[in-house]
Amino acid sequence: NDGDGISDTDEAAVYGTSPFRADSDRDGFSDYYELFHTLTDPLDAASAFRITAVALVAGQLELTFESVPGLEYQIEASSDLVGWGPVGPAFVATETTTSARDPLPFSAAEPRFLRVTVNP
Repeated sequence: NDGDGISDTDEAAVYGTSPFRADSDRDGFSDYYELFHTLTDPLDAASAFRITAVALVAGQLELTFESVPGLEYQIEASSDLVGWGPVGPAFVATETTTSARDPLPFSAAEPRFLRVTVNP
């Protein structure tokens, strides 16, 4: 077993993923995470869950990311990359690409890191 949380039998017979590699497509996300959290293809590195663009729009940072319609996402912020908190309410994607803004004005003087998470 490769330790990704999926049985070797299911990897071979159900999902077609490698029972010898936790990340079959080597995109940095385990097969389990892709199959059961982000709903991306564990055999296609191009389908990984990632932010595709960051822009400054009307003084606010806007994140654009690949999404799955029907999944719930949350933007989170941190000033130190250790403690993270939600930025606004969680939302359900309606398209395969989603954009969301940090409601606080951008300030280069104060570090603020953003990330997108998938809610279970």
